[in-house]
Amino acid sequence: MEQPMGHGSFPNNDKDIIKACSFKGAVDPRLRSAMESGSIVEDTRTMAARDVMRQWSSRTRDAKTKAVETFRAYLRATNRDNVFFPANGQQACSKENEEGVLCEFGVMRMMAGNSADAVLSMISHIRTWCYAVLNRVFGNKGSLTQRPYTSQVLKGMRGYGVKDIKMEIKRSALSWEEIIMIKGDEPDSNRSNSIVAVAVAFAGLFRMGELTSTSRATFDSVRGLCEGNVYFAPSFWTATQVTIRVGASKADQNGTGDRDKSKIILVGAGLPGGWLRDLLARRHGLGVGQEPILRASPLFLNERGAHLAQDVVLRYIRSNLKRCGYSAEQVLTYGTHSARIGGATKLHQMGVSSEVIKAMGGWSSDAWKTYIRIRRQELLQISKTMCL
Repeated sequence: MEQPMGHGSFPNNDKDIIKACSFKGAVDPRLRSAMESGSIVEDTRTMAARDVMRQWSSRTRDAKTKAVETFRAYLRATNRDNVFFPANGQQACSKENEEGVLCEFGVMRMMAGNSADAVLSMISHIRTWCYAVLNRVFGNKGSLTQRPYTSQVLKGMRGYGVKDIKMEIKRSALSWEEIIMIKGDEPDSNRSNSIVAVAVAFAGLFRMGELTSTSRATFDSVRGLCEGNVYFAPSFWTATQVTIRVGASKADQNGTGDRDKSKIILVGAGLPGGWLRDLLARRHGLGVGQEPILRASPLFLNERGAHLAQDVVLRYIRSNLKRCGYSAEQVLTYGTHSARIGGATKLHQMGVSSEVIKAMGGWSSDAWKTYIRIRRQELLQISKTMCL
């Protein structure tokens, strides 16, 4: 790490210091004192680091901070934090040892449940944070032809982590018929937020993380989906369609692009848009003809009136499928992404063009094809048709 520059570090320092901190013949004593003590170097480095961090999106900054906090907690637990992040300008350990402790940390996180790709992302955050904030390359940088040792090891461990093994289960598509079955006679309570969120995700090919909370952080009405991001046209009670403008997403972490690429779903009896309107009407106690004042609060709420969590929706889907007679093995193949998968699969079955599916789902590549599920009955019918 770069050491603070004291008085003796400057060549011809007295004249240079005086010249650097003088203006029209006057020397600023506070600035001269700062330069002589070396604190000016630390202060400017801190300012530069803050400027770099301001350029990161809030989600990126949070991810880097969380990764570094987890890493340093691991170092403190093994009594090595001062070795790798020494205080008072002490010398840090060698690069080989830095790379070694990163590798240890990565393996430990995989044993704790992270996937190999998630761990690689954490380590990348740690490296860039150290470079930007501490002006220090942590571990071996690698080269254009060879990745650092830690990355090579963790890439070779893909498929062995707890999360990797779980992800091998291919998620089932949640059909509209299954959504109707799960809903049943859902009571008029905040529990209905979950089924409406599932229906909206199906009809608009939304990621469930765009509609619900994926963290414990306080709800952010700018980046999160709130009531004010929903527009019924031509009016709330006469609407034939509803426009939903989501905030941050996997593809748009700042939550700016997707607001311009809003999604529209139909409103009517028995349709997802109608379910959403009924949900908001009950929440605001509206009578027919009364227009709601849609607020900057979360669109989907839990039973306590807070932002609905993605995990709550997952438990809702699985518990209701089990109630409907699905086996434990079948239930585990359904996740919060199953509604988006189901919507894409239905469009494919209808013969909708790939361009339309990509536009509705927000895909810029052919990744949508991995969402399509072809059922056994369809394969049998195709086989039968081939032989006619």
